[in-house]
Amino acid sequence: MSALVQAALADALQRRAIDSWLGNLPAPRGGVSHAAVLDAIDAARSELGDSADG
Repeated sequence: MSALVQAALADALQRRAIDSWLGNLPAPRGGVSHAAVLDAIDAARSELGDSADG
């Protein structure tokens, strides 16, 4: 089997695994505000030592 075919099969299997994993997650409870998402992104950037200024 060529490397190209092997890579395509591996990609397809990975997508199926991810789709299956996502399908098994519980339904989200409640909503998350835009401000909470931005706060989480800012916290992650701080933790990684990255700034919003680039």
